[in-house]
Formats: sequence, structure tokens, C-alpha cells
Amino acid sequence: MSIEGKIDSDLKDALRNREKVRLSTLRMLKSHLKNAKIEKKNELTEEEEIKIINSYLKKLKDSVEIYKKAGKKDMVMQLEQEIKVVETYLPPSLSLDELRKIIEDIVRSFGKDKKKMGQIMKEVMKKVGSRADGRKVREIVEELLNS
Repeated sequence: MSIEGKIDSDLKDALRNREKVRLSTLRMLKSHLKNAKIEKKNELTEEEEIKIINSYLKKLKDSVEIYKKAGKKDMVMQLEQEIKVVETYLPPSLSLDELRKIIEDIVRSFGKDKKKMGQIMKEVMKKVGSRADGRKVREIVEELLNS
């Protein structure tokens, strides 16, 4: 079953069980996927669905930071619940140790040259795909290049 099919199924369950936050989150997620499908004028691959879900997740996390700074605890709590719902549709993330090992191998192959950071980042992101947060990857790459 595709991710979109799973979302449809879970949407019906959330509707039956009257889970307001989960229902609204799934509707928004479905909307993002549908818009991308319309834009592409074709069905989405699983990798494309994951990219769209990751993009939506990033927006939610950015919103959490904004609301934290504004002191809106109720909105932060709601967004954190939405984040948990969205994360269930993504493949499991790499552990910090696994990610660090992958990055160390790539840095070793390029050499510890800060001028090659862009190339290193591109190679790491190609290898880890949606299983790691780009910000975390950048932090680790910078740490390794500065050491």
C-alpha cells in the first residue's frame, strides 16, 4: 500500500474515532500530496511522497520554534502532536551513530577541506536521503571539518 493509501485509511479511522488533531493533520498531509500530484500531472513515487511529507514536517517544526519564541504553549503542544502524526508516515531515521559513520566515511573520501563542504553535503544527502535531517547533517559535517 502506498503512503497516500495508508493516509486515506488512517484518515477514515481518525474520522470514526473522532481524533480531531490526527484528522486535521492527515487532511492537511493528504492535501499536500494531492497538490503535488496535480502539479506533476501524474502519480507520485514513494520517494516523492516522502519528500513532500518531510517538507511538511519541516514546516511544522519551524512553526514550533516560532511559537516557542512567542510564548504560545498551547500552539506548541498542538504542533508537537501533529509532528508525531506526520512522523509515522516516514521511514525510520538513522541513529546519530549511523549518521556520523556515514558522514565520516564521506569526509574521509573528500578530505578535510572546508571548501568542499557543499560537495560533501550533497554526497551525504544523496546517501541518507530522507532518513536524516539536513540541519543535523550540516552540524556533523561542520564539526568534522573543524576538528
